[in-house]
Amino acid sequence: MKKVLSILLALVFTMSAVTGCLAAGAGGTELTLSMQIGNPVMTVNGIESEIDPGRGTAPVIQNDRTLVPVRAIIEAMGGSVEWNDETQTAFLEYNGDTITLTIGSTVALLNGEANTLDSALVLVSDRTMLPIRFIAEGFGFDVKWTDSTQTVVITGGGASEPEAPAPETGTNGHNVLVVYFSMPETEDPNDMTVEEANSTVVIDGEVLGNTQYMAYVIAENMNADIFRIEPEVPYPTEHETLVDLASAEKADAARPAIRGQIENLDDYSVIFLGYPNWWGDMPMILYTFLEQYDLSGKTIVPFNTHGGSGFSNTISTIRALEPGADVADGLSISRNSIQDAEQQIVDWVNSLEF
Repeated sequence: MKKVLSILLALVFTMSAVTGCLAAGAGGTELTLSMQIGNPVMTVNGIESEIDPGRGTAPVIQNDRTLVPVRAIIEAMGGSVEWNDETQTAFLEYNGDTITLTIGSTVALLNGEANTLDSALVLVSDRTMLPIRFIAEGFGFDVKWTDSTQTVVITGGGASEPEAPAPETGTNGHNVLVVYFSMPETEDPNDMTVEEANSTVVIDGEVLGNTQYMAYVIAENMNADIFRIEPEVPYPTEHETLVDLASAEKADAARPAIRGQIENLDDYSVIFLGYPNWWGDMPMILYTFLEQYDLSGKTIVPFNTHGGSGFSNTISTIRALEPGADVADGLSISRNSIQDAEQQIVDWVNSLEF
């Protein structure tokens, strides 16, 4: 038997009978899936979704191990999961490979071959703790843990191209995508500095960026898909360092590279585009986005958060960068008001006519 050492990550598996689903990682475009400690939203190939819809389940660290929901991972890979309650055994399958793990046993079977784990599987509140590194690497994926951001990133897959699911139709009869960039300067709701509080909203103990919060409210009320613009090189969260970086990027007309991409942009007729006001302008990564994607024929609905400057001239800039699109006037909300702005956002969304 092979000895599997230094397993630092684990998965939380919610007990159920049988489940299986083809999703983003099941061939075609290579899967890039990221999860962050305390964040109930995961990103799969740049598209955000709740890990456990409606329940707020988020990755946690317990006994020096990172626990993340197995169902979301396996379904994103395009695999299937079966649970045998009588034998307390989980059966995982992906692309013809199988992994079998049993509660209380340190032996895992990969395609029938026994492997020794460094700790036995256990049940915690009807959830099974499974080793993500062994599972992901057994299925041919790579796992990376970034301690500074407490983020797990799983990459790999990509064989034959699966048929992408059609986007859901929004409440106004359009296929709607919410695209946003947001930069919360902390994820800890306790003992925030003034700058950290200015950049965030705290909802039921969860920290969200100001623009991120707007994006979530819009997406929920428009029945929309969501795509978060994230730089390939993460931005710093320390306030002064971030401010200096934003200033330097603007002075240099920088175009920071975006991690991930929108695979099915043609399916959407309405794009909500959200961003904070940085130095009287959009963050430079928004320029990257607008120069990377041709939004001709679509309706763009801007929204932003700010410290006093509103949209500045960014609406005109978007119209100049996307001359073939219909760009609405949008909604701008002060960082001083965003915490209690949910109803304002909902009323605005309901008033829109496309």
